[in-house]
Amino acid sequence: MKRKRLDFYAHTLPGVEDIAWLEVRQQLPAASFGETLFAKDQHGIVSFAYDGSFNPLFGLRTTEDLFIQLLSVPKMSRSFRDLGQITQWVAKGEAVGRAVNGYLRYRRFSGPPSYQLICRKIGKHQYNTRKLAQAVADGLAKRYPTWTAVPEAAQVEIWANLLGSHLLLGIRLRDRDRKRSRVQPAVAGGLHPSLAAAMILLTEPASGELFVDPLCGDFTLLRERRGQLGATAVLLGGDADSQQLAAARQGLYRRKRGQPPLLAQWAIEKWPLAPAVVDKVATVLPARVGDGSERALGQLYGRFAAELQRVLRPGGRAVLYSEAYDLLRDSLRPYDRLELTTGYSVTTGGQWGRIYIIVAK
Repeated sequence: MKRKRLDFYAHTLPGVEDIAWLEVRQQLPAASFGETLFAKDQHGIVSFAYDGSFNPLFGLRTTEDLFIQLLSVPKMSRSFRDLGQITQWVAKGEAVGRAVNGYLRYRRFSGPPSYQLICRKIGKHQYNTRKLAQAVADGLAKRYPTWTAVPEAAQVEIWANLLGSHLLLGIRLRDRDRKRSRVQPAVAGGLHPSLAAAMILLTEPASGELFVDPLCGDFTLLRERRGQLGATAVLLGGDADSQQLAAARQGLYRRKRGQPPLLAQWAIEKWPLAPAVVDKVATVLPARVGDGSERALGQLYGRFAAELQRVLRPGGRAVLYSEAYDLLRDSLRPYDRLELTTGYSVTTGGQWGRIYIIVAK
């Protein structure tokens, strides 16, 4: 019997939601797009409909948390009358029942579960977060009177989000077998793994290519590139700092799966590579160098851009992240072989940066 189509949504780093949809479309071809939302600087949201097994959902690498969607209402009034409507929708809404039934087929509890309600409100409303939570809880009590509300360690997590005028309710999906190692950066303070996954996805990785991270001190991108396609390409990392390279070598060689990336010490302005041999580049550029002046950083970016133009083959692709994104964009302009095609503004740790996609002519 064919599975009924259900609605899902995922939390991402702020700004990564559009990239996450590219991954959903790639990994789940039968999925259909719903919408993207933005919860201030907390996270982005992408929703989609899907009728397959839940298992492939946990293979998505650009997402943070996954939810089966209970309710999505885009035009709430923000007045007190919302509260009664919310209780009614939760208690009797068809979408809520269908989603919960789908979730229970996935989890298969032996009895009525315990649940925790997590509630968040962004924007101005006539009611506060506590009253919103009570409206949802009243609806749940009417619909599922045998479920037990608990403050923590519940079997079911129900999230209620009121993002301005948009109400979004969901049940968080938790896969106990999901590899949690990728949730942490490769090194302390390093690149967030889901941002690394987004950058590697945007390189459009392919078998047999030469992939380079020329500033790989934080080796998260090399680790992610190997994770997405395994040892199907030549992976090369470089850095001027020998201690960073030693840390990368230790981290990358710890897991003996396939051919490990090659690591070499080099300066950003001179890579030991022949012209036009690199297929893909992904790296995080520093936002500060030397004396901290914009001039010093601009000179560094200019030398980097010159070397990127030299080593990328025609049709080659570079995905670059920088918090000094305007300076990076300006530094690329003099190099006529480097076409800046797309940019995504994203934030991690409260700091905004931008991902640029460059294609070599």
